[in-house]
Amino acid sequence: MLKLLKITMALATAFMLTESLQASGYESAFGFKNITEFGYASWTNSDALLQNMVTVSHVSCYRFNSLFSFGAGIGYENNFSAYRYFNQTEKVLNLMQLPFFADLRISLDRGPVIPFIFINPGYHLVLNGEEDLGEIYELKAAESVRKYVEYQGGLYFNAGMGLELRSDSTRDYSISLGYKFEQQNRTERTVYDNSIESAKRKLDLSFYTLKLGFSL
Repeated sequence: MLKLLKITMALATAFMLTESLQASGYESAFGFKNITEFGYASWTNSDALLQNMVTVSHVSCYRFNSLFSFGAGIGYENNFSAYRYFNQTEKVLNLMQLPFFADLRISLDRGPVIPFIFINPGYHLVLNGEEDLGEIYELKAAESVRKYVEYQGGLYFNAGMGLELRSDSTRDYSISLGYKFEQQNRTERTVYDNSIESAKRKLDLSFYTLKLGFSL
């Protein structure tokens, strides 16, 4: 009899807690969540004359409570960048990149407007990394040589802060600002009549990011 009473009290407590969460509007804070974000990034540093990037990403995560969620994401990035090659050539490239990353989100408050922190460590691939720079006259060789450059992916990291706007429906909206770091491994090849020279370099690229998103 005492065991049955304890079970009844436990069920009643769980029911009242569920009702309390639903009345507070936090019933959607638990469970699986899908987040889609559209973004823009831009910055200039020593490795590139100008960098502009448009992005789209999708994250599937599990929200453990109203404060923490963790999951994984995949994205697509179109990088319109002007680079300097061989200390003399400037060219605008259109690199297509595919990042894979983990997604950690920490909510800092509760309510209809929620500030949050996001952290996305991962790795990215370059889908179309080879570029023909054409013929360039090289003084030391006293001839026209052909230049090529090839890009490969590297480490990826994006972190920042944002606001999540809770709605009455199952869809929420977000806006965020952040900093993004990407590594690119670049190989420059110079093709002479009788030989080929190669030079490898690791690029550390920095971006400021703006993203708009919605979640279900």
